Amino acid sequence: MASPTARLRASARGRRVDRIERASARRGTELSAEVHRRATAAFRDGWNVPAAIADASSNLADDITDAMVAAHLRGRLDVLVEATGRRAARADILSDAAEFLARRVALPVAKLDALRAL
Repeated sequence: MASPTARLRASARGRRVDRIERASARRGTELSAEVHRRATAAFRDGWNVPAAIADASSNLADDITDAMVAAHLRGRLDVLVEATGRRAARADILSDAAEFLARRVALPVAKLDALRAL
């Protein structure tokens, strides 16, 4: 049986995961609606529907990458806080993790700065 403290930590962790999932789902819904809008307009106006879909989907890879990076950073922070029981090193942890991921996926400096601002 888990202790009351362990149950509270698990509950908090679950809420954080739910928050990230909701934000991702919301953004996915927005992108889907935009693709649908553009495809419908292209069809109605006799334009190239696949080109309209491709154009509307052009930011999809960036959005997915941002969501994955945010989830990764959140996970690393959660593990460290769980292991040490402190949040004081948060800035250093996030900065180190962001730099690691930037090297790993060749993230542009502007994108890295935007992640740091989260």
